[in-house]
Amino acid sequence: MKIIGYRDRVVVPVPKADGTDYRETAQKSTFDNHLKSIMILQPDGPSFTVEGHTVRGFISELFVPYMDLTEEWYYRTFLDAGEYGFGQSAVPLQPLRDCPENAMFLDGYFTAQDGTPAKISNVFCLFERYAGDIMWRHTEAALPGDVVTEVRPDVSLV
Repeated sequence: MKIIGYRDRVVVPVPKADGTDYRETAQKSTFDNHLKSIMILQPDGPSFTVEGHTVRGFISELFVPYMDLTEEWYYRTFLDAGEYGFGQSAVPLQPLRDCPENAMFLDGYFTAQDGTPAKISNVFCLFERYAGDIMWRHTEAALPGDVVTEVRPDVSLV
């Protein structure tokens, strides 16, 4: 029950704290870095449906890789269901900051550290993302007297 050896193969310099505050209010930019508003319209509503509180998805799709590339840690990844408990690191999302205008917000429930259920409002948002990209396009020009063109937009459910 004794540590008989320790080998630290990686020495990482620690950066100075000056100028590392990421908060927008603390930034002193020399140029105008404020984005102009973008409006997403879906006059017919979204193409997805939510039935009650049911949305089809998988926990593996909620994976967030916060990794350390050193030999001892490269295989470990942070998932909110691991060391920190599923949901205990979650915070409410901010409309028009975390999620676009066409987002649907959902509340979430998790097991608190004392075992009781806890609610977090607006912890999930669902929206369709379309940036004008095409998913695929095909033109059939070999048909005598006819050209058939099919195009599908690349719309992602986020």
